[in-house]
Amino acid sequence: MHKKKCDDGDLREKAMALRHKGYSYREIAKELGCSLFKVSDLISAVEQPESRLKKFAEIDERIKDLNSNLNVVSSWVADINRRMPDIPVDSFHDIHLVMRVKHQIILISSVHI
Repeated sequence: MHKKKCDDGDLREKAMALRHKGYSYREIAKELGCSLFKVSDLISAVEQPESRLKKFAEIDERIKDLNSNLNVVSSWVADINRRMPDIPVDSFHDIHLVMRVKHQIILISSVHI
């Protein structure tokens, strides 16, 4: 008979910590050096369908919030882009600052959810 590597409580704690970080069951099994069945056995008791549905609802709500924030940022970007030609550029420092702002605008506007 094989000796247990860790007790179930310790494994469950490690498995749940990895799960909360977004690891899949397969990734958890590989990380902990145990079978996929063992990971399922450890986690499924905690992750009941109701808790998964609740998590999906929370994620859906978060996506809606992010979309709303993205719309606000997009309107800011459009407003800044409209106003950029009106900003006087008198020195090298000003040019550098304007280029940094434009770069940040491009980064923000390219973020996808």
